[in-house]
Amino acid sequence: MLGLFFQSNSDESMFSLKKIIFNEFSGVASAAFVIAAFSLASKILGLIRDRILAGYFGAGDTLDIYYAAFRIPDTIFNLLIVGALSASFVPILSDYFYKGDKKRAWEITNNILNIFLAAIAVISAVLVLTTPYLLKFVVPGWSGEKFQTTVILTQIMFLSPVFLSVSSIMSGVLQSTKRFVVYAAAPIFYNAGIIIGAVVFAKIFALGVYGLVLGVILGSALHFFVQLPAVVSLGYGYRFYFDYQNPVIRKIFRIMVPRTLSLGVGQINLFVITSVASTLATGSLTIFNFAANIQSIFFGMIGVSFGVAAFPTISAYFASGQKEKFAAAFSRTFREIVFLIVPATAYLIIFKAEIVRLIFGTGKFDYPAVILTERTLEFLAIGLTAQALISLVVRAFWAAGDTKTPFYASLFGMVINAIAAVWFSRSLGVAGLAIAFSLNQIVSFIILVFYLRKKADSFDEKEILVSFGKVLGATLISGVIVWFLMGLFPLDLAKMSGSLALVRLSLGSLAILAVFLFFSRLMKIKELFIFTDGIKRRLFTPTPTL
Repeated sequence: MLGLFFQSNSDESMFSLKKIIFNEFSGVASAAFVIAAFSLASKILGLIRDRILAGYFGAGDTLDIYYAAFRIPDTIFNLLIVGALSASFVPILSDYFYKGDKKRAWEITNNILNIFLAAIAVISAVLVLTTPYLLKFVVPGWSGEKFQTTVILTQIMFLSPVFLSVSSIMSGVLQSTKRFVVYAAAPIFYNAGIIIGAVVFAKIFALGVYGLVLGVILGSALHFFVQLPAVVSLGYGYRFYFDYQNPVIRKIFRIMVPRTLSLGVGQINLFVITSVASTLATGSLTIFNFAANIQSIFFGMIGVSFGVAAFPTISAYFASGQKEKFAAAFSRTFREIVFLIVPATAYLIIFKAEIVRLIFGTGKFDYPAVILTERTLEFLAIGLTAQALISLVVRAFWAAGDTKTPFYASLFGMVINAIAAVWFSRSLGVAGLAIAFSLNQIVSFIILVFYLRKKADSFDEKEILVSFGKVLGATLISGVIVWFLMGLFPLDLAKMSGSLALVRLSLGSLAILAVFLFFSRLMKIKELFIFTDGIKRRLFTPTPTL
């Protein structure tokens, strides 16, 4: 009897766990918070990864080579796979699942999977052979052994896009069916693979930078295998379809071409940054990536999470002709992002020294590298709000079937990025690259919002402006107060220990959060009550018993 009791509880727990993992999320906010929670876990693991890399290798040739080796393989993956998934595959698949036509959905999934696997295999093989010639444009400031090592590692790294291609198709299925838990958890396993590469392959097995690259390949494989069971649970079964003349496939290609061009522009921006960084002091590329990884925590948790969560909903509304619901969902998500990302920007600027010192102030990552990372992070933070909102605004264009406007906006931003990167890096070094990146985001955002307003009858912009004004006011007041309080206890960054940085960051975080929430409530910012009411419902609403 006791055995039956434990078995029953075990079965019930297993059922509850599976229900949580494979649950469909109908609300944008709840889905966004799930994605954000896993994004935070992934980003924290990413920071642990970066701390290990900084402590083991410092800001020098090894990590510069490691990050440069990413550039070409990562570009191929983003152009071929991300372009198709984000702009075309997810909306089309969402429509099939919305209509209940699973058979057709799985047929399209297998067809696109086979086509893209074949394409990425052929293109990768060609690029492996031409890598030495391509890298002369990517890292023109490098030569000798440093250049040759980068060539070899780039060629090895082409294994990663193969795993990530299949994995991203699985991610598209999970997004289309609003199963966000496993999709959001996959990056955690990716980062875990890289950490294994750094600790086990690079240090214990003494493979150095080659161990780091093997870790990336391991992480890519884990990213795929963790999502596969969730997709199979939806009824997926592999079948060989390879019909590139299928009308749906051709529609995906038509939609993805402008999106791919937009991503191509984005990748050119990264090539420009990598290229200019190769002409600066050793370690510049590493410092830019470290600072960008910190900034991306907030971008991923807020901008990407809400953008991804809202995408299936606004796509379905637009496809069914419900323009008012489309505008309402867009406006609400926009305001929710603003409520979170604006104070996050202030937080990064105020506590940049403590954050960088805590994460990277270890091992071979010396004091000058810490100072440069801090300055780079500050300039990257300036463009954070625009970058986070672009994640949603671009998806509004995609939902409307318009991938051309985001391309033109990113094209103009690319010109700004290239000119600014060369200009500002002359006097500011790697920090100048951060200024160029932020200017690119701000200019692109302004262009996108201008044309979205012309395209849409309305997206409740008056409500957005009122909310933005209140959030900005609350942020400025709380930022000034906390800045003044922190200034009462000034410290020399060079003498700041990791434990002291943690104490200052912890107390400062609580202070700025408390002050911002106080003034948000005083100003009656609607988004505060939306979030608090949602939390109350989830925590205190009793679960109905069967």
